[in-house]
Amino acid sequence: MIEKRQEDWENKKSDKGRIVRSEERRTRRRQPVLWKSVINVGTYSFDCVVFDVSLGGAKLKFDLPLKPGTLANLVIKDQWSLPATVVWQDEDRMGVKFDYDESRVRVMFGPLAERL
Repeated sequence: MIEKRQEDWENKKSDKGRIVRSEERRTRRRQPVLWKSVINVGTYSFDCVVFDVSLGGAKLKFDLPLKPGTLANLVIKDQWSLPATVVWQDEDRMGVKFDYDESRVRVMFGPLAERL
């Protein structure tokens, strides 16, 4: 069931009826990374790894299930702290959308933002 929902999420039909993979719908460049991070949910903190990042969000390896819509704070490399919202979760992977606008994330990431 989870696999089917994830597949449905990843494969959306365009207005012409063809299936469009999620990678084709992305509007932001993603940078592959391996960053040790922490995700804070309420008063709880959990270790995670960021696998890719964009100005709009990140994909994480995270072993506990969090429902889409969960509000969190992602602390990347003890350097950047970003409020985020869970948008999808599948087994040990999760996608979050940053709650800051892109211009603020760009300033936070500094030179890295040139690759995003």
